[in-house]
Amino acid sequence: MLNWTIRIRSLMLLVGILISSTFGFAAEAPYASSAWWDGFWKTTDGWGKPNERVMSLFKSLDGSKKTITVVDIGSGNGRNSVLTLVELFATKDPESNYIIHCFDYSDLALLGLAGRTLPGWLEIVTVKADVNALTSIPNADLVLLYGILEYVEEQNLSRIFNVTSKAVNEGGFLVVVTLVDGEGALKISGEFTRSAEEYTRHLASISNLKFIDTPTVSLRPDRHDLGRGYAEDHLHYVFRTVLSSLFF
Repeated sequence: MLNWTIRIRSLMLLVGILISSTFGFAAEAPYASSAWWDGFWKTTDGWGKPNERVMSLFKSLDGSKKTITVVDIGSGNGRNSVLTLVELFATKDPESNYIIHCFDYSDLALLGLAGRTLPGWLEIVTVKADVNALTSIPNADLVLLYGILEYVEEQNLSRIFNVTSKAVNEGGFLVVVTLVDGEGALKISGEFTRSAEEYTRHLASISNLKFIDTPTVSLRPDRHDLGRGYAEDHLHYVFRTVLSSLFF
């Protein structure tokens, strides 16, 4: 009887794994919660492509000081910071050492970053954080707000821009990439999409930074899980800009 009980439990576990693998993880946790993001990174393969604009900023920063500090808020698996930097210096060592502070809501994403084999010139510091509760970050030469502002509640938006802009070192950069409202773009429950004009007003009011990339908006196709447990094709309007303290 015990053997049959063990077999039945094992079968139930196997069925659960198969269902999770086939239909995703949407039913397991609320969309964009810490547990949901753990499921996302558990079922997402690969690192994606390096970020070309961030790569160009790394090139301009490299050699300007002994150690370059980066803060990546909503880092996920590090595509926009760690992967981009490692790809840039895949065949030669940089002139500077680098420290990347990766802030994310997902334990699984941070665990993957902490366990990654790194070159001697690169250090990663992982911090579990809810962006809506963020009150301070380390001073940095490059601060990335990439795909995270969609999860910032309205009452916290000004504070996030204040915290991140004040952390940018002299000669440093703030990169902002986020989804915005637009005709034909998908509205996702659990995300806060605002107008490009609202983001531009907030950023233009920052006293210690100026735009070096004029804010742009483009309509981009995308395909990933939207909280229903399977990948879906959809369109996003993407807002992009870079600010710098170089002019002060």
